Amino acid sequence: MECVKRSVPQGRAKISSCVTTEELRDVLRTAQSVWTKDGKDKPLRSIVNCIPRSGRINKIVCIGLSEIAWRCNPKDRMRVNSLCLAQHLAVVSMVTYLRQTVSHKVELFAADWKYDAAHKGALTSFGFTVLDASHGKQEHFVKIDDRTMLICFSIADHESILPIVSEYARPVAMIYEAYNYMVDGCYDRPAPSPVWSRVKYGSTWVTVPGPPLIETGEPADWLPFYTESTERMLEEYRIAMNLFEFDTTGLANKFDLHPDTDYRLSTAAEREQRRFAGKFSRLFVRMF
Repeated sequence: MECVKRSVPQGRAKISSCVTTEELRDVLRTAQSVWTKDGKDKPLRSIVNCIPRSGRINKIVCIGLSEIAWRCNPKDRMRVNSLCLAQHLAVVSMVTYLRQTVSHKVELFAADWKYDAAHKGALTSFGFTVLDASHGKQEHFVKIDDRTMLICFSIADHESILPIVSEYARPVAMIYEAYNYMVDGCYDRPAPSPVWSRVKYGSTWVTVPGPPLIETGEPADWLPFYTESTERMLEEYRIAMNLFEFDTTGLANKFDLHPDTDYRLSTAAEREQRRFAGKFSRLFVRMF
């Protein structure tokens, strides 16, 4: 298997994680066993219980849960990002509990630029339907409607997700990384995006505000952006829960932790620390 160096900008090309579907299935099964045994899944029920009309939800669409594990080349040991792993487990816990509270079918979808064939295969066996997020397809946007719960933990500042959704849908609930002005009480809105994207909605192509999903350069100068449709949308929502923390202790004990996003445990005190899924992640619920 030939692997592309991970310095290649994400989202610009398909990059192999250099792990197999079987390895990822093992990671998910092992981690879920720890997750449920230690009761880390139970507090997530409160998220569902905070949604006033959770019974309307018939699908959960997740965007940007990110890559679970990888190798830089086939000879390296596998690295597991315990935070991204926990985000996937959290979503499964929420949809499992939601299904227990409703009589209708609740589908679970996920889309991410970093999912390679191994991730798609493992996540499919774990209960996800993986959507094609590539430019020109963007199936994740097509799936979002007024009976959806949208989960996007920590990429609000980099993608045009909320401005796009605000043009055509009002999800029942959203876990979303709130813009700073919403959290800090600042009244200065982010600058409107100067560029536009074309998104296929059903059989129709729609022009929406926000950074294009395909860029030739690095997105280092991207800033949070704001549109009138986003403001109108958020006027229909309230923040029902403020901060999401996932206790990932023990999830990746069997595996290497990624040094850029996790720390290596060295003391008993550090083993008790929790890692956060997006500093400004909030639960938004529609008021009417």
